Amino acid sequence: MVLSKVIISRIEDALKKNPQGMNVVQIARETKINRNTVGRYLENLLVSGDVEMRRFGMEKIYRLAQRVPLSNLLSISSALVVQMDSNLRIIHANEPFLELIGSDSKNLLGKNIEFTPVALVFDELFEGFIENIKEGVAGKAWKGEFVLGTKDIDLFCRIEPTVFDYGRMGVTVILEDITARKKAEYALQESESTTRALINAPSDSVIVLDTRGIILALNEIAASRFGKQADELIGVLADDLLPQELAQMRRKLTIPVLEKRELVRYEDERDGKSYDTVTYPIVKETGEVERIVIISRDITERKRSERELRESEDRYRTLVEISPDAVFLHQDGKIIYANSAAIRLLGGSHPVNVVGKNVLDFIQPEFRDAVRKNIEKDLSGELSPLMELPMVRLDGTPVLVEGRGVKTIINGKPVIQVALTDITERKHAEELLRESEKRLRLILDSTDDMVIMQDPEGRYLYFNPAARYGISVEEMIGQTPYDFLDRMTADLLVERVKNVAKTGQRIRKDTPIEWKGQTLWFSDSLSPVKEAQGTITAVVTVSQNITERKHAEDALRESEEKYRNLVNRANDIICVVQDGIIKMSNARLAELWGGSAEEITGRSFADFIHPDALPDIMDNYNRRISGESFPSVYETIFQKKDGSRSFVELNAGIIRYEGRSADLLIIRDINDRKKSEEALIQSERRFRTLITALGDIAWETDAEARFVYVSPGVETTLGYQPDDLIGHTPFEFLRPETIQPNRSKFRTALENHEKFVLHTSTWIHKDGHEVILESNAIPKYDGNGSFSGFIGMDRKRL
Repeated sequence: MVLSKVIISRIEDALKKNPQGMNVVQIARETKINRNTVGRYLENLLVSGDVEMRRFGMEKIYRLAQRVPLSNLLSISSALVVQMDSNLRIIHANEPFLELIGSDSKNLLGKNIEFTPVALVFDELFEGFIENIKEGVAGKAWKGEFVLGTKDIDLFCRIEPTVFDYGRMGVTVILEDITARKKAEYALQESESTTRALINAPSDSVIVLDTRGIILALNEIAASRFGKQADELIGVLADDLLPQELAQMRRKLTIPVLEKRELVRYEDERDGKSYDTVTYPIVKETGEVERIVIISRDITERKRSERELRESEDRYRTLVEISPDAVFLHQDGKIIYANSAAIRLLGGSHPVNVVGKNVLDFIQPEFRDAVRKNIEKDLSGELSPLMELPMVRLDGTPVLVEGRGVKTIINGKPVIQVALTDITERKHAEELLRESEKRLRLILDSTDDMVIMQDPEGRYLYFNPAARYGISVEEMIGQTPYDFLDRMTADLLVERVKNVAKTGQRIRKDTPIEWKGQTLWFSDSLSPVKEAQGTITAVVTVSQNITERKHAEDALRESEEKYRNLVNRANDIICVVQDGIIKMSNARLAELWGGSAEEITGRSFADFIHPDALPDIMDNYNRRISGESFPSVYETIFQKKDGSRSFVELNAGIIRYEGRSADLLIIRDINDRKKSEEALIQSERRFRTLITALGDIAWETDAEARFVYVSPGVETTLGYQPDDLIGHTPFEFLRPETIQPNRSKFRTALENHEKFVLHTSTWIHKDGHEVILESNAIPKYDGNGSFSGFIGMDRKRL
């Protein structure tokens, strides 16, 4: 309820005139204000302490409160007090609080506490401090203790909801310096804990010395650590039982016990074990130290556990930081952590560019609902699906990723950890491959020449529509010429294929073939198809039917379709290598290597690197040892158990493992990526090989009829180099009177949506004479269905 200052003033004036008190009816009559309104305002003034009420039977009598102003009381309080309104603006701060903050009231009053020096003094505690204050404004009180690290003091804090003048809601924060009390409690706890340990802890070593260091008493645990019985050590100088350095340390640490009668606690190591030791004095009534009690506890196992925990956390942090995948954490929709790969992926240069931002800001709007549903699944403990997701970098550029999130707990609160892989380049490579194969299919399907691919033994792998001659794909694939032709002709054709596969040399021959009672003559050109390693895997034959030229009206798709298994992101290999020896690895290493995990642990890491790649690995290792810079991520060759190769990407970092420095390696199987790259190269090589083998002019234009590609056959037919035509239109090279008919021919084909444009044109050879070309062109369209040019093939008329 928002109170009117005018109404409050009229009620207060009425009560001032009647200090003996008034009831609601009297106040309403005096102020001429509705009775119900007077009642509501009196309730708020009671809460704020401005009015007090007493009863006379059933009647309530109200009068102004007789009290000292709250601000005066807070100002003389030794506690540290600050008050804020509902918007967290500071409306009062007493002198002790101002001294703690190191400021004055002029720089604090009226300002939101989040934008004052209070935030700097409270440092990392400030976020929790503000949350408790906000709950106080909402009506929830809080109290607790904390250590203010910037001032090195202990504070007891109370946060109380407060109603100020005129019903304003706010909060009062009262801080009490309890440093001295905590120190006293700690000293008392230390004394009590050591006393209890002396009496009740049979596993602790207990020794009682006089002020000279002579052993007066000890338990059996202490005696056993010196290899003696307890009664053999009574009266012995304790320093004589210890190594010299440890004896000197004991004497130095005993000085404050004797002179200041303080308890001293320290840790030391001896005989390969760690001990937590407490030394405290037994004081006479006169105040003199009478005896010294030393209690030692074996903490070797605890230290080992702490070290292993630190190493484990260090390995995890290192793993996340050097991971090639983007890893980030988000809580309540805000990113609270991002590794280096995530910062780079999102287009930042520093964590501050990403941390604190809403995770949905990096998601394209149409995908945000799907992401919200996955986050709900993650928070419920359900595994969300792996998904491809278009994201937006800080500069607005798109990036395509693949990944998923999983729920984890940090500081008792649920957090979503997300791992993402940038698949933009992979998708681009796939698109380039599809475009390359599409162009190849268009060229092959549009040619009247027979194009046949056979393996080195003569078995058919592929043939274009012009080569089928009424035989189905199912009938021909996997067969040989012996299945369709007479023995003599089949011997001739298979022998040619084997010769090309063996020598790698091209062959050009004219071949007569008996087919269904007639002799057909073909001009054959055989070319080898080589893989990246130089191995010949197939032979391509391009045959021109020089008996009767056939024109296909409807091109069929090429029969060969290579299926590539594009794998989503494979699981990475993670292993720790120390002094060149594999100390641990995940199951992925054994899977890739082809053996068992038992065969891997303890072996030299060099055993898993192919000999061709080992020198580079050793060079990087030696450079790291000598302190030189070296690449942390590079490609290398993995050697499997059977000796075969596997291409991998190696990402190296340095961690602590079992107390010593070690290499943390993340190895990613990139064979699929290599295969994809090699397939693209092969497709382009096959395309170029076929075009070169055809001998005709293959060409491609843009929507403006300018050449964007011309095959080498143009040199033989027209005397030009391909680059002489690129960027020009074909009409620039035609006989003038044929230009307009050619333009009309192509324009009509587009208007009628014809699939092929068959025409004859007269070209001007580079040396000036005329050449008549027969052309077969196919319109091409982009993804939106818009015309983007022609692909075609021209042949000189015989």
